[in-house]
This record gives sequence, C-alpha cells and structure tokens, in this order.
Amino acid sequence: MEVKLASWKKEFLSKAGRLVLIRSCLASLPIYFLSLIHLPVSMEKRLNQLMRRFLWDSNEDIRKMCWVSWIKICKPKKLGGLGVKDLRSTSKALKAKWIWRYAREKKALWRKVVQEKLKNNMENKFPAVFKGCSMKNASIADMVGDGRLYCNFKRKIFLQEQVEWDLLCNEMGPVHGLVEEEDNVEIMGDFTVKKCYEKMVKDDTICDFNKFLWKNGIPPKVSFMFWATFHNSLPTLSMLRYRGMDIQDDKCPFCKKEEETADHIFVCCSFAFEVWYHFIKAFRISWVFPNSVKGNFEAWRMNNLQGKSREVWWKVIYVVQWHLWNARNKRVFGGRAITMDEVILLIKQSIILWLSERDIFKGVTINQILYQWETMLHL
Repeated sequence: MEVKLASWKKEFLSKAGRLVLIRSCLASLPIYFLSLIHLPVSMEKRLNQLMRRFLWDSNEDIRKMCWVSWIKICKPKKLGGLGVKDLRSTSKALKAKWIWRYAREKKALWRKVVQEKLKNNMENKFPAVFKGCSMKNASIADMVGDGRLYCNFKRKIFLQEQVEWDLLCNEMGPVHGLVEEEDNVEIMGDFTVKKCYEKMVKDDTICDFNKFLWKNGIPPKVSFMFWATFHNSLPTLSMLRYRGMDIQDDKCPFCKKEEETADHIFVCCSFAFEVWYHFIKAFRISWVFPNSVKGNFEAWRMNNLQGKSREVWWKVIYVVQWHLWNARNKRVFGGRAITMDEVILLIKQSIILWLSERDIFKGVTINQILYQWETMLHL
C-alpha cells in the first residue's frame, strides 16, 4: 500500500482524486487477508495512518491538518462520509460470510475439515476431561440436559479434571434446551458482505446534505469541497483560528469587513452577492438569499424553471461557489486578485464545459454565451 500511495502521486491529484486511489487500493490489497486472519490493532492503525496522510498531504516531516475526523470519513456516503472502508468492520463482515457459509454448506469438504479441527482442538485444550470421559464420541444432545452440560466420567474425577471441566462449562456458557427439530441457523437469507458491513457501520446519524453531493456532471473535487463545507470543516481563516492556528487577521479577503466563514464567502459577502445577482437576474426570477450554504441549496430547489434554464440553474449553484473559493484562495495565498468580471467569465466558461456533453447550447457560439448570457438562456 505504501508503494501505491507514494507521496509523489498526491502532488498531481486533487483530494477527490486521492480519495479514488485510496478506495481502489483498499479494495484490492488487504481484503483477502482481512477475510482470513485477525487484523492486529497495530496494523489497522498503520494502514489508516497511510491513507490519512495521503488524503491530507501529510508525511513524516510535515504534519498537515485533517479537515474531518477519520471516523466520519469511513462512513458510507449516504451517512455523510466518503465511503472509505472501515478496516475493522470490513474484517468482521468478511469473516461473517464464513459463518453464513458454514451454516448453509453442510456437505462441503471445507466444513468437515473445520469440524474435525475443532474436535481435535477440544481434545488438546481439555485433555484431562477428554481422557476421563466415558463417551468420547458423544454428541451435544447426549451431553445436555435441563439447560446444563453433563459428562459421564469413568470414575470419580480428580482436582485437575474438575478444574478443566469447570473451565469448559464456563467457556460454553448457558446451554439452551434441545428440541427434536432439525437445527436451523438464520443469518440473513440473502447475506452479502456489503449488507453485513452496512449494518455494522449504520448509526443514528442524520445526514440531510448528502442529496446535494456526488452528482453526475459535477466534478468530484467540487463535491469534496461542499462535503467539507457541510461538515463545518472548510479551512477558512476563522476555522483555522478555531483549531488553534495563529491567524493575525481573519477578515474576509473580498470585503475586508466581516469574519471569514464558509457561509460568508459563499453567500453573505457583498462580492459574492454581486456575482450571484449577475446570474440569478438572467433567469428573470425574484430571489431572497438565505444566510447559509445549506440554506441556499435547500432554497435552490424551490423553483419552477423548465428545460434549458433548469439544467443551467443546477450548474450555477455549484460553479459559482467553486470559483468563489478559487478566487479567495488566490487572494489569501498571494496570487493575483482577480476581479468580479473575471470571476463571472470563468463561471460561464465552466458552465459551458460542464454541459458540453448535453445539447443545452447547441447551435450557439461560445462568444454568444459569454457575452449574451441572458439572451442565450431563454432561446
């Protein structure tokens, strides 16, 4: 895995690209071993560390901040995670498949081998009891009565034999009464490792933002940014200060007035408002902006647009915020501060690119879209 997740590779990948590589490596490398052997805690920590460092661009010398905890990352996407497999739960689910097969494949050769091995194991584990027992080939039914385990010994047992017998009874635990019907084990009739894994990682977490993520036609890196935003973990200046970093000035790089938060950059800032206004007025609808990113997405669904306008409408909300974040980063990290008109032009170019596989703007030139936006939108 260290070779697959080599540090040089992450320099050429976005975080969404790194995530794809992490999931593909995890799916192909350790799964076979996890289904057969017990996963040591030290190995689990090491594998998680490799994946975590690769995702957040850390190494032995430079430790970078993790935006979101690894526990949340390992949740399924529908529960607000990134779908990275939890190694411990994956190992248990894979081993549960063997239990399911053991209960169903009663004539399989491997099952008989396991039974014989367990039989020999009991003989080796409790040799004094086995030696003193008068019925060495007795079945469980012969040794159970009134909810207790019985054993007919050849003679009065000695202290060592009594100790082993007590250990055996303690290890067996309560023994349920037996009936004449054939034994039946019910373990998910349509058992799959995937279903078993989902049951183990399922919790009461309510994820009401996943419906806005991982959409077809939206680049994964954009969805990743929104995923971090919905987890309140996008590395804005106020968030970095909250996490203990020494930030001298946490004012918004656009308006220089308010504290920089994700909601402010994407929705509340005057710079962002002007960008939003340019696109929304082209749809010829009235709009009242919510005060949060999530609220904006919820409100974005409340429209009656049809056809071409609706297709473009659902691209605008993603593209605008993506380019606002890119423009913010250029200002914060010493790049050229691009103007509002440049941001608007970049947004239109991205919309054209994201809709290139659809016939939304068929028969229209790029220049017409860029400079006659409102007219082209209602053709």
